[in-house]
Amino acid sequence: MVRIIVELNRVTLEFEDPDKVSKFIDFLQSLGVTSNIEKREIKLEYDEMFWNYLIKDR
Repeated sequence: MVRIIVELNRVTLEFEDPDKVSKFIDFLQSLGVTSNIEKREIKLEYDEMFWNYLIKDR
């Protein structure tokens, strides 16, 4: 599923499946329109010490 967000003059596409993001970017590259694409990713790593800190000192 793709979510489309329109804010003023900006359109953001959100994909639930990272594979579909790659396929969509590949498609845009085949059209030659990738110069303005921003691929942003957020990766979180689990840290047990931080989790314990949150539980203990919330």
